[in-house]
Amino acid sequence: MLKCIAAMAVATCALPAGDDTLRLATSVDCPAWESVNAAGKMDGFDIDVGNAVCEKIRATFEWTKQAHHGLLPALQAGQ
Repeated sequence: MLKCIAAMAVATCALPAGDDTLRLATSVDCPAWESVNAAGKMDGFDIDVGNAVCEKIRATFEWTKQAHHGLLPALQAGQ
């Protein structure tokens, strides 16, 4: 859960000016925390928490799948 909260805090700070969509990236290779279900949708505890936080703050958001080792380089590149 801390991983998800930290990622959202960083993602919030990384929004380009004028962009109102919060982009959340996660590695979907840790079932129970985050994975892809049979329907092809991201699922798991971190996804549920991220969705709930975004709904609570009424943010427009989208999830992005990203390999774990590429999360920080992608953030630094503005992705």
